[in-house]
Amino acid sequence: MCYPAHPLDAPMSLFHSSTGRPVGLLGLQALRPHERHDEAAAQRLAARIAACGLWTTPIAVEPSLHVILDGHHRWHAAKLLALSHVPAVIVAYDDPGVTLDSWRAGETISARRVLDSAVSGTLLPVRTTRHAFAPEIGLIDLPLAVLARRGPIAPTVTAASA
Repeated sequence: MCYPAHPLDAPMSLFHSSTGRPVGLLGLQALRPHERHDEAAAQRLAARIAACGLWTTPIAVEPSLHVILDGHHRWHAAKLLALSHVPAVIVAYDDPGVTLDSWRAGETISARRVLDSAVSGTLLPVRTTRHAFAPEIGLIDLPLAVLARRGPIAPTVTAASA
């Protein structure tokens, strides 16, 4: 399958996670899931995030197609909380610190299959893929009010200049 050119051009406000990874704020609607989520788990997570008042774990996103690699329940929780942006760490499959495996015994998963699932909209079952990152994504403490703002969040840069 051929993928359309779709560069990561959403505005990003840069800061760093606890492991030093750059974190940007991406528009919620720009992201593409590749696997389904458990609705009840997403609702419980949204309740915990709302009670805390902080977003603590960025979502891992592939840069060319905006595919969510890790954080489907967080992405859906953000939708339930009516947020406009989510914190994201941009990671590409050609990064040697990114590994892909399956939570399901005996199932082989490839980056191509992940990207195809996202582009086609034929989502994989819940907890099919297992992405690991070195260094780890890390933690942040970002007030939810920042993520609820509409429009660009300043200061902004594009992925090309990041």
